[in-house]
Amino acid sequence: MMPPLCLSASGGGVAPEQQAPRHLLAGSETSGVRQEFARAPGAEVHPSTSPTTFPRYLVPLPGEAPAGTANLPAERVVLLTFDDGPDLQGTPLILDELDRRNLRAVFFVMGQHIVRNRPEDMARRDLLRKLAVHGHHVGNHTMNHKDLCRNPDSIAEEVDHAAELITYATGVRPLLFRSPYGARCHSLDRALAERDLVQVGWNADPREWRGNSENAIVAYVTNLLAHASAPVILLLHDKNMAAVQALPRILDWIEQEKARVAREGGVPIRIVDYSVLLPKQHTTLQAGPLPR
Repeated sequence: MMPPLCLSASGGGVAPEQQAPRHLLAGSETSGVRQEFARAPGAEVHPSTSPTTFPRYLVPLPGEAPAGTANLPAERVVLLTFDDGPDLQGTPLILDELDRRNLRAVFFVMGQHIVRNRPEDMARRDLLRKLAVHGHHVGNHTMNHKDLCRNPDSIAEEVDHAAELITYATGVRPLLFRSPYGARCHSLDRALAERDLVQVGWNADPREWRGNSENAIVAYVTNLLAHASAPVILLLHDKNMAAVQALPRILDWIEQEKARVAREGGVPIRIVDYSVLLPKQHTTLQAGPLPR
């Protein structure tokens, strides 16, 4: 049984009797892929690059020149990412599906789901531990899904408290960060650099949060992948059952596309894991078994 976890959250809405000392803090179109972002109207998006040159698809800062597309092999590569969890219904289904196919993904989770000592919160922390043990990366998506560029005074609390909770639950410090709404600004960039966090955007969003059906999600994603000529970072939400149900069909399509290319030729397609976004010194780190 995991010991009680309730860490101070000056902005997280945690009652004083639920708090404990904080001692766990861990340190347009682009190259053929349509840009679909849930961002402020008129925001133009360009691929920024990480130390590994894999595009991160971030909003450029004012005056910042757009980054060029990475020089990658002539193939279609896909990184699977899931936001806003963990969800006690959807996340285990996704985990089982990925395990069955020996695939790895990034789960950008919110601290508010795991901060209290209610049974459901403890179950979600245990679920995060399972994700890490199964080789997935549990990334930081802040405590409360705030736009940190509109709320700069909240950056430290939102980022650090979520990192603290994730580290406690998984035993692995999050190395990747996804900003709610894709927000980006100088103050947030500086804060993430100080924490050695790699910010990750996306360039494929079926917007299932708008109520799109399973069929619509599958059609959007497979059509995009069929014509992609640049790396794809796919954004889905594990709390959305239409997306959860669409995932096996999307992965089936990718397998069928691999078989078709093997028979007929064409541009190969493959799913990559989160290591493509990490500096080289991190790529050999693996989550080992954690104490029960």
